[in-house]
Amino acid sequence: MQRGRLITAERAILVGGTFACFVLHLWLSSHVDAPAVVFDENGYLGTARLIAGGSAWDMPFAPAYAIGYSVVIAPAMAVFHTADAQWQAVLVVNAILLAAVFPLLVAVLERVFDVPRRRALPAATVAALVPAVVATGISGIAENLVLPFVPASLLAAWAMTDPNRRLRVRVWFGPAVVVLYAAHPRFTLAVPMGLGMLAWVAWSRRSDRVAAGANAALLVLGTAVVHLATRSVQDARWARVERLEGSAATWWDLVTSVDGLRELALTAVGQAWYLVIGSIGLVAVGIALLARGEATAPADGDDPARRRRIVVAFVLSLAAGVFATSVLFFAQNQFRADHYVYGRHNDSFTPIWVAVAVAYLLDRVGSRRPIAVLTATAALGAALSAVLVATRNPADQFSVFSPFAVAAVIRFVGDDPDGMFIRASAFGLAGIGAVTVAVWASRRPSLPRWVRDGALPVLSVGLAGWFVFAGFGVVRGTADFATLVYGDWTAAPTVTRLDVDELCIDASAVRGRATLSYPWNLPDVDVRSYDAAAGEAPACDFAVARLDDDARIAAGDRVAGLDQGGLYGLWDAAAGLALWVREGPEQDRLDARGALLPEGFPAPLPASARATTIVIDRPDKERSVAPGDRVSVPLTVTHRGAGSPWPDFSSFALAGRTRVAAQITPIDPDGVDGARSGGELPRWMLPGDEASLTAEVLAVDQLLAPLPPGRYRVQLGVVQEGEEWFASGGPNARFTLVVTPRR
Repeated sequence: MQRGRLITAERAILVGGTFACFVLHLWLSSHVDAPAVVFDENGYLGTARLIAGGSAWDMPFAPAYAIGYSVVIAPAMAVFHTADAQWQAVLVVNAILLAAVFPLLVAVLERVFDVPRRRALPAATVAALVPAVVATGISGIAENLVLPFVPASLLAAWAMTDPNRRLRVRVWFGPAVVVLYAAHPRFTLAVPMGLGMLAWVAWSRRSDRVAAGANAALLVLGTAVVHLATRSVQDARWARVERLEGSAATWWDLVTSVDGLRELALTAVGQAWYLVIGSIGLVAVGIALLARGEATAPADGDDPARRRRIVVAFVLSLAAGVFATSVLFFAQNQFRADHYVYGRHNDSFTPIWVAVAVAYLLDRVGSRRPIAVLTATAALGAALSAVLVATRNPADQFSVFSPFAVAAVIRFVGDDPDGMFIRASAFGLAGIGAVTVAVWASRRPSLPRWVRDGALPVLSVGLAGWFVFAGFGVVRGTADFATLVYGDWTAAPTVTRLDVDELCIDASAVRGRATLSYPWNLPDVDVRSYDAAAGEAPACDFAVARLDDDARIAAGDRVAGLDQGGLYGLWDAAAGLALWVREGPEQDRLDARGALLPEGFPAPLPASARATTIVIDRPDKERSVAPGDRVSVPLTVTHRGAGSPWPDFSSFALAGRTRVAAQITPIDPDGVDGARSGGELPRWMLPGDEASLTAEVLAVDQLLAPLPPGRYRVQLGVVQEGEEWFASGGPNARFTLVVTPRR
């Protein structure tokens, strides 16, 4: 009876823990309102739209991205049609995938490594909360599929080698490897490794040949289908594929030159450092235990032990292949500081290593070996840290770290990215020391019972808490970046209002940012890419290019929208971007509509555009205010002019923008003229548009000193920043401001 209750309680914990992980990932992703990772999300989200039958989204000159994750999220793109709804649906899919990591790790520990559930549950909890898992669901990237499918592939390998299972259960190993291959190119070696494993188990009769053959057939067939589908998507979306992985000649140069070998070695050190320090040593412990066969201690020679060795050999070989692939890739591609220690690829296996390590450390059997393993781990971490700090300087790569690439250590960048390696190393080594002390205390008979009993639970909670905190650093950084990019961003709605069907984007502008922002937010517009830096010209009537693009000006193009985003100055585009319309029927149509800015903008709007009607929502004839204070005036403003739109502050038109302003003149003889305070337009306005806003009228003079007490006439109207003209809003935009002395 007690055992039945225990099993029921453990199952409830398993189900509840999975649901809690799902809720956690939904909450984390709620901080990020739109995709922000260039070019990765361009590849995955655009391909998902293509598969779902959506609009075209051409890739610029960029790396090729695999299609596996895109296939998974494509149904979300098919069901929902607005960008916001699609993004929320993608985040829900991500949360489901990442929540599955927890029960999959529990199953791996219990089935493959024979860990009791009382240890498997806390170990899997810690492992399911490592920074790589916590930080992934906020982005539309392949890791959302990779992280659950690595443990799933281990379970499939375990089931395949079980002679007591039915054939339909034993044939999932081949498809699991296909999913990994389809998810990301770093798993390319998984295909020959999987086939090699199948050949070996069939030859050695570790599995019956029917199951091995069926898995091999499914693996070969699935790989062929994925390869053909990937090529088809590339042909449809990529004009040119950027081969950052290099070629056989490049690889040969790396391994046959002194400089190449040094770069390979230092890159390997950097990625190993990230894994050891970022996991507080647990990755090294987990790998060491599996390599030495110490994750569990079955009777030698029994069938589970042989099966376990097969699975362990596969996962260690696969992880080594991914590590080598990642090292080879980044030894020849370094343009950010995080490329010295890139962790995202190898983090595919971090949940497995951490789960094994924590399950082992939670076992109270033995007294010296865990301490010895942790001591060796500390020595390894110290050696890797010493080499990294001595040979790599973040300043050499502009001290730029991408949060999602090094999730486990991004908290240590702070305000001094140049010192990140030193700070992270110190914390990681101190963390290994703290883990060692906790494990030692749990096994020390001379310590009080409450210390021994509490040491390991405190250790588990502490590890989980730190990992969540570290991963949330990526969430916070990504959310802040997305807010800077998309906050008050009105460029996409402007495109929509102009009835644009096809849009060309200069991929060389603002480092490709526009190739993500525009097509994602314009799901009904076919988006093409071109490269102005390479001398290419847009093949569309509408193009997004730099505002100071001499080629567009020389071609007679006109500006129909501004996008001078808050970060464009950091990307060598201080003037920002513009929506250009080339000469022809579309330009004539928009010119007649008054939708084009005057040539050479920022420039004065034409006289015909300087007309407005403003209606105050609460027509109080008098409003009182203390000197220097403000009154809020809700109002409705209408563009009554013609010949030009009114650019708004939200399109970052700092110079030349239009806004509502108050013309304050004294009624009493002792008064002075007031400053032109007011309010910003909520959006880009075309002739005939109407918008609501709240103006803030300040009781200050033109030198921003408090107005003297008295009565003032306030006329609301429209002005253009940097110009002298004032367009009155009419009689319904007037009131008397009574400035009363302060009491």
